Amino acid sequence: MKNRSLDLLETLALDYAAVGRKDEGKRFFALNLTQFIPALQNQAADPNACLESLDNYLESLPTPGP
Repeated sequence: MKNRSLDLLETLALDYAAVGRKDEGKRFFALNLTQFIPALQNQAADPNACLESLDNYLESLPTPGP
């Protein structure tokens, strides 16, 4: 089960994408994910899988228009 703070981190990354800043959202998520690595590893979750999942989701979103 995800920690609510990790959910918030994902939401903020998606918010970046919603305003056309996907790369910044990915970077923000990656930089802030480090604080969750011990908890993820304790739950046998791969932090790289979190990054890949978010990346795939962000890439599937449409690019916002002007």
